[in-house]
Amino acid sequence: MVRNKSPTNEDDKSGATSKKIARERVDYISQVPRAILHHILLFLPFEYWIILGMVSKQWQDLLSETPVVILDENEIVSKMKRQVRCVLHEDQFRSDELDEFKRRFAEFVNHVLFNHSSCLIKYARLSLQYEPRIIYASNVKNWVHFFMTRDIEMLELSFSSTPNVYCELEGLEVRRTTTAQTFELPHQPFQPKFTSFILNFCKLKASRFGSFMNLKALYLTDVDILDCSIGKFVSKCPVLEDLYLERCSVTDKFFVCKKDLKIKHLNLLNCLTEKWDVYMIDISVPQLTNLLIIGKYLSSSTIRNTTNLVDCSIDIHGRFSDMEQGNFLTLMMINLRNCKTLALSSWCVQILPTLDIELSQQLHGSFTKLTSLRVAVGYVKQELPGIVMLLQSCPCLESLMLEINHKAKDIFFLRLVNDTIESFEPEAFLFEEDNYLENQTQDIFCLQNRLKVLKIYGFMGRNKEIHLIEFLLRKALVLENLVIYHDLPDECETRESPPSVRELHKRRMLQALLDLPRASSVVQVYEEKIEFGDD
Repeated sequence: MVRNKSPTNEDDKSGATSKKIARERVDYISQVPRAILHHILLFLPFEYWIILGMVSKQWQDLLSETPVVILDENEIVSKMKRQVRCVLHEDQFRSDELDEFKRRFAEFVNHVLFNHSSCLIKYARLSLQYEPRIIYASNVKNWVHFFMTRDIEMLELSFSSTPNVYCELEGLEVRRTTTAQTFELPHQPFQPKFTSFILNFCKLKASRFGSFMNLKALYLTDVDILDCSIGKFVSKCPVLEDLYLERCSVTDKFFVCKKDLKIKHLNLLNCLTEKWDVYMIDISVPQLTNLLIIGKYLSSSTIRNTTNLVDCSIDIHGRFSDMEQGNFLTLMMINLRNCKTLALSSWCVQILPTLDIELSQQLHGSFTKLTSLRVAVGYVKQELPGIVMLLQSCPCLESLMLEINHKAKDIFFLRLVNDTIESFEPEAFLFEEDNYLENQTQDIFCLQNRLKVLKIYGFMGRNKEIHLIEFLLRKALVLENLVIYHDLPDECETRESPPSVRELHKRRMLQALLDLPRASSVVQVYEEKIEFGDD
């Protein structure tokens, strides 16, 4: 039997206190220090800030004092739609109704900026879907001017959330942007004071801007840089340390500069020129510590004076290659040989053996500071010569990580013959796969003296995987730890494979590794399950 809970003396006292507060109309919120109220606002959606003005007298003035301004059209208009849907029970809206929502959004932005005309802003974000014919199009330049001329520490401007359109042209992926529809930043000599600037989905002429004297971090995504070079671009930001460019369109020689750049962290992700998704790099970055390059193909690239480089990652993932790509990659790698950690994609591993003999001799043993190497492999035939070359190039290598990419395949090599593009197989891949590794044991110094940790990610127990691991175990004389991060096949997760069967499968894989011959008497084998985080 469940008894009804009778009110206690404490409940009576609590209720009496609440009623007393209500009668006396005591505003305890207004007695809270304003710094604490500002901190509370940071955890609330921006559109609720105005509503709070009706709760307490002190909240009414906080809107013009808050150090954070977030104006996101998608969020605000979506809430307007939900409110109308609840009243009218409608799921679809007419175009004139959507225009009304956008008009109200523009009024809201104008009101907020007016209230912040004389206050300090630490962080501001303006995000909208720009179109030349949009109802508030004439206001956008005024909004940008407001943010670019205020004392803001961190600024984020985004003028679209629609991905750019890409198309295939003669084997290369080319971006076709609707430049007439893209918002272009006003051509004014702005001299903002913010330290971090995030700019998305627009175009700009860098030569028209003033100086960004305090800017340390610049993040550009889907931005068309219509002029200038990286040298002149960075010269306007004398203390810039972090430069992040993703899917940006640049001029043909944007990344060519003879002067030293002071950048410490450089990320170039799938950038391209107006016509092609390859671009030349010729820069000097003596203070560079982190480099990340992601793309589909390489052009002639030289990154000089990287004496302080710590971490380097080159992730090229094209489907084709020619005989020049191996030379381009090697020239880049030789100039990056001071790095301590290096990560390469399967494409890089496959095209590396196609380099010229002279470059091969320069690459051999050149990574004298490299202690950690991470390589994505699909265990295809064309990767084997590249893996051997990398091991020969890293005499001080202590940790080797092989990340299994199940989608990786042999890339196609193309050449031009009599104005016709035809496929061919380079001489570097004319070998018998079964015995190749056994015949390539010379000059791999790291296996004999340095390699202590071997990690395999995505292990599924296939013959090619075990064959490569067996080779490394038999040649690594001082290996201490072999860690296997396994990735069980999908069929092991079905109803036909209960937990006991899956556990048996893991035991067999581990036992197969334990049975492999090992040159090191102290090596320990560990098995782990790959954990996938929530998206």
